[in-house]
Amino acid sequence: MNSSNHPLLKFLANLPQFHSQLLHGVVVDMRSGATVAKYDGGDEPKHYHSLEVRWPAQTFDGKIIIDGEKYARLQMMEAINLGASEASLSLALEKALD
Repeated sequence: MNSSNHPLLKFLANLPQFHSQLLHGVVVDMRSGATVAKYDGGDEPKHYHSLEVRWPAQTFDGKIIIDGEKYARLQMMEAINLGASEASLSLALEKALD
């Protein structure tokens, strides 16, 4: 699976606080400028939902690997605070996690 069709990135791209750059394999958090990409952990199942986040002021080249499900749920709650529909986002997230 390539980055542009990763289900969690597609989910994040539809949240109001994100800007989609899926052609480049990332989404951008418009509040912090952080870029979020699929973590390429190979074929290991434990990394299927892992994401890689990079912040603009990050001073080291290392990758920050995060639990994509946890991150998506946090961002979903932020989107709900911004006025998005909880029911539709919950359904979309569950679909992305299948």
